[in-house]
Amino acid sequence: MSSPNNKPDDFNRSATHIIYSKHAHCRMDCRYINEEEVKEILTNGKVNKSKIETDNRGTTFPVEGITQGHHLRIVFAPKGDDAVEVVTCIDLDRDWPCHCN
Repeated sequence: MSSPNNKPDDFNRSATHIIYSKHAHCRMDCRYINEEEVKEILTNGKVNKSKIETDNRGTTFPVEGITQGHHLRIVFAPKGDDAVEVVTCIDLDRDWPCHCN
């Protein structure tokens, strides 16, 4: 499905293979976000269409929702038909101290 600006506005939310970038793992540690929460946001969250970005690496999809008391934005990048990479994880309600780059 595409939006009027020819960017896709969703992706395969039932991907069975989830890849975590080094940055995503670091952000998850700092913000006390676990893999179960990431999967719940992937499955049940809402794509923030205004924050979808596309560059030479592909398109990233920021998906937002509430899980286990966290109001999160998880940025996903599709990787083939049945895989998705977690690029970063953001707690929308709290600014956690973090050493990640």
